[in-house]
Amino acid sequence: MRYQQQIERLKELKAQGKRVSLTDETAIRNGVFNAAFNHLIYRDGENVKPSRVYQTSYSEPDPTENGIPLSQSSILFLLSMFLERKETEDLKSRVKGFKAKIIKQGEEQISGLKFMATHWVFSYLCFKGIKQKLSTEFHEETLLIQIIDELSKVPDEVYSAFDSKTKEKFVEDINEYMKEGNADLSLEDSKVIHPVIRKRYENKFNYFAIRFLDEYLSSTSLKFQVHVGNYVHDRRVKNINGTGFQTERVVKDRVKVFGRLSMISNLKADYIKEQLELPNDSNGWEIFPNPSYIFIDNNVPIHILADETTKKGIELFKDKRRKEQPEELQKRKGKLSKYNIVSMISKEAKGKDKLRIDEPLALLSLNEIPALLYQILEKGATPKDIELIIKNKLTERFEKIKNYDPETPAPASQISKRLRNNTTAKGQETLNAEKLSLLIEREIEDTETKLSSIEEKRLKAKKEQRRNLPQTSIFLIVTLAV
Repeated sequence: MRYQQQIERLKELKAQGKRVSLTDETAIRNGVFNAAFNHLIYRDGENVKPSRVYQTSYSEPDPTENGIPLSQSSILFLLSMFLERKETEDLKSRVKGFKAKIIKQGEEQISGLKFMATHWVFSYLCFKGIKQKLSTEFHEETLLIQIIDELSKVPDEVYSAFDSKTKEKFVEDINEYMKEGNADLSLEDSKVIHPVIRKRYENKFNYFAIRFLDEYLSSTSLKFQVHVGNYVHDRRVKNINGTGFQTERVVKDRVKVFGRLSMISNLKADYIKEQLELPNDSNGWEIFPNPSYIFIDNNVPIHILADETTKKGIELFKDKRRKEQPEELQKRKGKLSKYNIVSMISKEAKGKDKLRIDEPLALLSLNEIPALLYQILEKGATPKDIELIIKNKLTERFEKIKNYDPETPAPASQISKRLRNNTTAKGQETLNAEKLSLLIEREIEDTETKLSSIEEKRLKAKKEQRRNLPQTSIFLIVTLAV
């Protein structure tokens, strides 16, 4: 309607000999929008300023009651940042100048766009609130909120050293409830008060650091190992002979891959959602546990695309490992391959997002995480820089292991203790007779201790059995003949 009114007005101006265009639709629509906002702002030369009614400073002749030099419009705009849209609309409906839905301009009553523009400006920064919905998608803001929430908690060790007044600052809420039971207690004695304290009982730095690096390095080939979940191959109920009991036998695999945790979580959630709509099947992916990083002692397994020399060395090492494994471990008879299992949930993952089922290329010590974070946060290292640093370090370490000479001493940080102890000068495995003898003697001592304990308990059981046997008395009756 406004658009048609604007065209009619332009036709009148054109009939009066004014130079106007009736074919430029964009310019006509912009003219309609400009007319909707022209009561809020005006142009002063090259600057655009708010109109007098909508300025932030108080310009009325009478002083304000509280002495605050802010106009009514500025206070209303400021309050809207802390109120939801519905609350803001309710507040504006009580303020003069924001009630009417019809704006008078001379003799003409204009409704619609000017009113909408005014209320849109004064509710643009309203508090949006928290959307109460479940989402499987990962957002970087979610990780930041989790980190901030964790940092806002006081460590348990520090909290125990605070005085009572300081401890009260960390009390978030107090739960009160009444005891249940048959005990006859007074109202005061049956009341239980449980304070909710913002404390943290474990150090989650390593998890959040790996989580940050996982997202920051998503464009590189560096991936951390993730436990996707458990896949059930077969589930059967077996009867125990001679009893009325039954037991469930489950054959399942713990599936581990290399990839981004957020992407893996989304892929598994989508797959599980599809499977829940299908007929129930006892085999397949288990819903729980959720995907999580794998930590081995103080290390996290990683995989990265290495150079050709390192790749050949890795293949030689894998071939040797396969030969050392028993034959029953080399084949997966009657089971789906790990590749087929993972492909069920990762059909759409391609390129660098493709999930890898390879063995770990290396173990990244968690002690090195602060150094990587320093390179990123302080030195401004890019994901490619971090990837190159780790690649160079792996190549350097591989060359040292490859060219290791047992006759040349090397620190434990470069050559593992197992490699030093099991390698002779000729590069052959050797037997540590002294260590083996010590282990045998220790095993013999443990066995003798167990045998002595068994013999002692056996004798004690025999004594108890004799003590519990029924006592029989024999009476001799002697008859004397007189």
